[in-house]
Amino acid sequence: MSSKPRKRLGEVLIGQGLLTQRQLEIALEEQKQDRRPLGELLVVLGFVRPSEIAGLVAEDLGLKLAKASDVIPDRELIAALDEGLVRTTKALPVQRTETGLRVLMVDPSDPGNLSTLRQYFRCDVEVEMVTEEDFAKLVRECFSDRDSHPARLAAEADGEMGDRPIEQITESILIDGIRHGATDIHFHPSENVTRLRYRMDGVLQQIEAIPRKITSAITSRIKIMASLDISERRMPQDGRIRMDVDGRQVDLRVSTMPCAFGESIVLRILDRGNGSVPLHELGLRLEDCVQLKNIADKPHGLFLVTGPTGSGKTTTLYSTLAHVDALNRNVATIEDPIESQLPFVRQSQVDTGIGFTFDIGLRALLRQDPDVILVGEIRDLETAGMAIKASMTGHLVFSTLHTNTAIGAISRLADMGVAPYLVEDCMIGVLGQRLVRKTCPNCMEWRAPDEAESRFMGPGVDRVPQIIGCERCGGTGYSGRSVIAELFQPNHATSKLIREGANAGLIVEQAKLAGYVDLVEDGRRKVIQGLTTIEEVQRCGSGHRVTEAEREAHDAA
Repeated sequence: MSSKPRKRLGEVLIGQGLLTQRQLEIALEEQKQDRRPLGELLVVLGFVRPSEIAGLVAEDLGLKLAKASDVIPDRELIAALDEGLVRTTKALPVQRTETGLRVLMVDPSDPGNLSTLRQYFRCDVEVEMVTEEDFAKLVRECFSDRDSHPARLAAEADGEMGDRPIEQITESILIDGIRHGATDIHFHPSENVTRLRYRMDGVLQQIEAIPRKITSAITSRIKIMASLDISERRMPQDGRIRMDVDGRQVDLRVSTMPCAFGESIVLRILDRGNGSVPLHELGLRLEDCVQLKNIADKPHGLFLVTGPTGSGKTTTLYSTLAHVDALNRNVATIEDPIESQLPFVRQSQVDTGIGFTFDIGLRALLRQDPDVILVGEIRDLETAGMAIKASMTGHLVFSTLHTNTAIGAISRLADMGVAPYLVEDCMIGVLGQRLVRKTCPNCMEWRAPDEAESRFMGPGVDRVPQIIGCERCGGTGYSGRSVIAELFQPNHATSKLIREGANAGLIVEQAKLAGYVDLVEDGRRKVIQGLTTIEEVQRCGSGHRVTEAEREAHDAA
């Protein structure tokens, strides 16, 4: 951050409506204890977004703020770059100019980095500013096609490993997955090799095959890092690893499972530095964002987010919780694990190994005088009962539930043993969601829908997105993910059905009369906007039952 805009940064943010006077006063008080730049503290406290600070700093420095989506790097130039230099200086040369290089920098005010670049390239440097998030995205795109650490590992393992320690090899594999933006790293042993796969944008991708002769050593190293028993190979184990990667703290949740040819290992990547994402950036409809903000202002009640594992439930809860007035309300969480640090929120992590479960943590938390509570997940009747009790005694409770639909949460709670009248009395809303891959804006094209697609989309739709694939998206045609969601808020008619224990079908019919939009319909709207494809909506949003359209298509075939 530059020293120039700090003197007036708070006033400018207040003038633009991005910050309140009270928030500025809190940040200045924090700065007296934590000698960090004001802009950085405002971001850490969750008052403003990094892009908002970066825009003001760039304006003050007289520089342009570049966006990753508008940058097309010169591949020949990228191929000649030293990746280590790029990551150290946080400066990425992307194009040649008539007099030198166009360089994107996270902190252009750092004279040391500018001097390093000029000495290294010995030419004029035309600097543009870029946010940390966009810089990381561009670096992943630019260097993903180089030989990865797993590729070099396999080549070395086929020959002599030399003096290279197994610790370095294992760390290289994990860092490679994190830098590629994977959410999970999979080690799947087979008879001859161990297959390394990354889950990226919700889809598993084959990376490399690791020779079996070093698999046991890698497995043992991961167990040591996760504080697991390396001698136990017959029982599943769970642990956690914390790593520092490119200046940010990353947690990995480790799970081992015995299988026919060794131990399968899956590591879930939890980037603690991500923080909460603004609701409007999740991909939710504007109407749903407004309703979620209203829910965050409620004095009490139960709000649930439903969906399968990996559907972004916790991220949505964090984003909603960010709209709670944590300065004047006591906000606390019970989570497993804590995925991101939230400013002004007391966060606790359950530990089943010592008997610290969700229901015990929630029971203790209720004696801590909370106003708003986030329970990571409702898994059993005890936790459900405590959450409902808390919501009925003056607390606003947020939690997640594993169900296929929003309205399915009512049946799930009933299956746990919660009385329907209690559900009706405390429930203020349920959001069901999935994550779909977004079309790559660099290569997506439009085409006319075929007969089956027209049936799915309904009348009046004369074009649908066509994925192509390019260098920017790695040939997949997709880049990033977005939410498709359905928000159910009980009204008088649906509340009556809930209290009577009516089945989900009747509640859905009544809810649609009041404007309820289900997952698939929300997905159709995003297809029309070109944000995703029919295939993605069907993959993530379709139910488990055969629809009439599918039955008719099958009979016709």
